[in-house]
Amino acid sequence: MFTFSSPVKKYLVIAVVTIAAVLLFMRHSIMVILKGNARRRECEARLVELKQKQDLLQRDIVRLKSDRRYIERIARDQLGLTYPDEMIYTFSDSSSKDDWSDDKKE
Repeated sequence: MFTFSSPVKKYLVIAVVTIAAVLLFMRHSIMVILKGNARRRECEARLVELKQKQDLLQRDIVRLKSDRRYIERIARDQLGLTYPDEMIYTFSDSSSKDDWSDDKKE
């Protein structure tokens, strides 16, 4: 096998083994750091999205507290509410412009 006849060879082998161990450890550490950086960028992008959504929701809160027309529009559009004296007409999408023009020709 390998014998250590001089102190120089012994230190050289120790140095090579140490460098190899450090490089292996650094490779793993670099991978962990790169994964952490990617995760941080994802979290920062998500944070920007959530802050934008929060701003929109805060604007909605302000409008809901102060704008009666906005409240009415939401009540009509999202909840389907009407005033007691109103009638709602619904039309099917099956009638097209051509259908109406054919009726006039007859």
